[in-house]
Amino acid sequence: MLILGLTFLLSQHTNALPLVPVNVLASEPSCQCPNSNDTRSTVDIVWSCVATMFACTWVAVHPNIPAEEETWYSVAIRRIKLMFWAIIAPEMIIFWAMRQWVNAKKIAVMYEGTSFPLQYGGS
Repeated sequence: MLILGLTFLLSQHTNALPLVPVNVLASEPSCQCPNSNDTRSTVDIVWSCVATMFACTWVAVHPNIPAEEETWYSVAIRRIKLMFWAIIAPEMIIFWAMRQWVNAKKIAVMYEGTSFPLQYGGS
Protein backbone atom coordinates (compact mmCIF):
# COMPACT_ATOMS: atom_id res chain seq x y z
CA MET A 1 0.00 0.00 0.00
CA LEU A 2 2.82 2.37 0.84
CA ILE A 3 4.61 1.49 -2.39
CA LEU A 4 1.47 2.22 -4.39
CA GLY A 5 1.06 5.54 -2.62
CA LEU A 6 4.64 6.56 -3.30
CA THR A 7 4.29 5.52 -6.95
CA PHE A 8 1.16 7.62 -7.25
CA LEU A 9 2.83 10.65 -5.68
CA LEU A 10 5.88 10.35 -7.92
CA SER A 11 3.76 9.95 -11.04
CA GLN A 12 1.95 13.24 -10.43
CA HIS A 13 4.87 15.20 -11.82
CA THR A 14 5.25 13.30 -15.09
CA ASN A 15 3.96 14.64 -18.37
CA ALA A 16 3.41 12.84 -21.65
CA LEU A 17 2.62 14.04 -25.14
CA PRO A 18 -0.54 12.78 -26.83
CA LEU A 19 -0.06 10.05 -29.41
CA VAL A 20 -2.41 11.70 -31.89
CA PRO A 21 -2.36 15.47 -32.33
CA VAL A 22 -5.61 16.90 -31.10
CA ASN A 23 -6.96 20.34 -31.84
CA VAL A 24 -9.21 20.85 -28.85
CA LEU A 25 -10.62 24.21 -29.88
CA ALA A 26 -11.75 23.14 -33.37
CA SER A 27 -13.29 19.80 -32.48
CA GLU A 28 -16.87 19.16 -31.45
CA PRO A 29 -17.57 16.92 -28.49
CA SER A 30 -17.80 13.36 -29.74
CA CYS A 31 -20.39 12.23 -27.22
CA GLN A 32 -23.01 13.78 -25.02
CA CYS A 33 -23.03 13.33 -21.28
CA PRO A 34 -25.53 10.71 -20.17
CA ASN A 35 -28.58 11.66 -18.17
CA SER A 36 -27.39 12.22 -14.62
CA ASN A 37 -30.43 10.42 -13.20
CA ASP A 38 -29.35 7.14 -14.82
CA THR A 39 -25.73 7.10 -13.62
CA ARG A 40 -23.87 6.90 -10.35
CA SER A 41 -22.20 10.04 -9.10
CA THR A 42 -18.67 10.25 -7.80
CA VAL A 43 -19.99 10.50 -4.26
CA ASP A 44 -21.97 7.26 -4.74
CA ILE A 45 -18.88 5.44 -6.00
CA VAL A 46 -16.63 6.74 -3.22
CA TRP A 47 -19.26 5.96 -0.57
CA SER A 48 -19.65 2.36 -1.77
CA CYS A 49 -15.85 1.93 -1.78
CA VAL A 50 -15.51 3.31 1.75
CA ALA A 51 -18.39 1.16 3.02
CA THR A 52 -16.87 -1.96 1.44
CA MET A 53 -13.44 -1.22 2.91
CA PHE A 54 -14.98 -0.64 6.34
CA ALA A 55 -17.00 -3.87 6.23
CA CYS A 56 -14.08 -5.99 4.99
CA THR A 57 -11.67 -4.54 7.53
CA TRP A 58 -14.15 -4.91 10.40
CA VAL A 59 -14.50 -8.61 9.59
CA ALA A 60 -10.79 -9.22 8.90
CA VAL A 61 -9.32 -7.56 12.01
CA HIS A 62 -9.22 -9.87 15.02
CA PRO A 63 -7.99 -7.94 18.07
CA ASN A 64 -6.86 -9.60 21.26
CA ILE A 65 -9.41 -10.86 23.75
CA PRO A 66 -10.26 -7.91 26.02
CA ALA A 67 -9.55 -8.00 29.73
CA GLU A 68 -12.51 -8.42 32.09
CA GLU A 69 -12.23 -4.87 33.43
CA GLU A 70 -12.00 -3.34 29.95
CA THR A 71 -15.09 -1.40 28.90
CA TRP A 72 -16.89 -1.87 25.60
CA TYR A 73 -15.87 1.66 24.69
CA SER A 74 -12.13 0.97 25.02
CA VAL A 75 -12.53 -2.31 23.09
CA ALA A 76 -14.29 -0.45 20.26
CA ILE A 77 -11.62 2.27 20.19
CA ARG A 78 -8.85 -0.36 20.05
CA ARG A 79 -10.62 -2.14 17.18
CA ILE A 80 -11.11 1.12 15.26
CA LYS A 81 -7.39 1.89 15.66
CA LEU A 82 -6.54 -1.54 14.26
CA MET A 83 -8.93 -0.98 11.37
CA PHE A 84 -7.27 2.36 10.63
CA TRP A 85 -3.84 0.74 10.43
CA ALA A 86 -5.19 -2.17 8.38
CA ILE A 87 -6.53 0.26 5.79
CA ILE A 88 -3.62 2.73 5.78
CA ALA A 89 -0.70 0.28 6.12
CA PRO A 90 -1.76 -3.39 5.93
CA GLU A 91 1.84 -4.56 6.27
CA MET A 92 1.82 -3.21 9.85
CA ILE A 93 -0.88 -5.76 10.74
CA ILE A 94 1.37 -8.53 9.38
CA PHE A 95 4.28 -7.28 11.52
CA TRP A 96 1.94 -7.11 14.53
CA ALA A 97 0.88 -10.74 13.97
CA MET A 98 4.51 -11.83 13.51
CA ARG A 99 5.48 -10.11 16.78
CA GLN A 100 2.69 -11.89 18.61
CA TRP A 101 3.71 -15.22 17.10
CA VAL A 102 7.37 -14.74 18.15
CA ASN A 103 6.32 -13.82 21.70
CA ALA A 104 4.01 -16.83 21.86
CA LYS A 105 6.93 -19.07 20.84
CA LYS A 106 9.08 -17.53 23.61
CA ILE A 107 6.37 -18.19 26.18
CA ALA A 108 5.99 -21.76 24.91
CA VAL A 109 9.73 -22.33 25.37
CA MET A 110 9.55 -20.84 28.89
CA TYR A 111 6.81 -23.28 29.89
CA GLU A 112 8.29 -26.30 28.13
CA GLY A 113 8.36 -29.29 30.44
CA THR A 114 5.58 -28.02 32.71
CA SER A 115 2.07 -29.39 32.96
CA PHE A 116 0.68 -26.43 31.02
CA PRO A 117 -1.13 -27.86 27.95
CA LEU A 118 0.62 -26.30 24.95
CA GLN A 119 -0.67 -28.71 22.32
CA TYR A 120 -3.27 -26.16 21.16
CA GLY A 121 -0.71 -23.56 20.13
CA GLY A 122 1.12 -25.65 17.55
CA SER A 123 4.86 -25.98 17.18
